[in-house]
Amino acid sequence: MSNIYGKQNLDHNKVQERSEVTLRNIYISLIAVSMFVLLSGCWEQITSAPDAGSKRDVFFVVLDGERKQAFIEDVTINEAEKLIQSKQSLVVLDIRTPAEFKREHIANAINVDFYASDFREKLSKLDRATPYLVHCATGVRSSKSIKIFKALSFLAIYHMKAGFTGWKAAGKPTTR
Repeated sequence: MSNIYGKQNLDHNKVQERSEVTLRNIYISLIAVSMFVLLSGCWEQITSAPDAGSKRDVFFVVLDGERKQAFIEDVTINEAEKLIQSKQSLVVLDIRTPAEFKREHIANAINVDFYASDFREKLSKLDRATPYLVHCATGVRSSKSIKIFKALSFLAIYHMKAGFTGWKAAGKPTTR
């Protein structure tokens, strides 16, 4: 019987040794991932909470042969209104359908239909250095359009997440 207990003891030691190796490998992996996050600058994005409606994605683009810093920022309705009032070069870009735009829109907005087959082409003809306040009806289409603006190297995009519906619900001015 002592042979049986001895063998069980030996097997138990092997299992314990393997468990210790596995735990050590997990620990090393966690340290490696932590170092990557810290060194790659991701820590700030993970730990910093944006304020109540804003989120800013900062990146670099090449525009006119130069490397430039660009951003896409989610803004609230009130922030959007302040931008319209304070930034003379800002263009309000309404990406709803022409029928939606014709019914009612923000004053001085321009319309480029997200659903049009040439949407990307029309965006590519816009001045990429001009800041744009982009919105649709509820934020769905404009959220989808963000990656297109980024791919086309626009420098400054303010995204009104709540859309035109949020603008109207907040009692902000519109025109026909």
